[in-house]
Amino acid sequence: MLQGATWLSGHEVASWYARHRPEQMLLYQVVKQHYPRILVQLAAEDRFLLEYVQQQFTDYLKCGQLEHGFVRVRC
Repeated sequence: MLQGATWLSGHEVASWYARHRPEQMLLYQVVKQHYPRILVQLAAEDRFLLEYVQQQFTDYLKCGQLEHGFVRVRC
């Protein structure tokens, strides 16, 4: 057992936890608004982003959206 460790009950943790809301941040809104248009414009010019770059943007836009799932695992 750890000396001096303070353990909180689930109720105590829930009372101060506030979900991070990336969808309300300016960067998120800008990416969400302009990213699809950038892809369309690049495709029209027969150019494309690298797959891993596209994946990073897609993952970023999924970030914080609860419909994509959320899991917190603790040892």
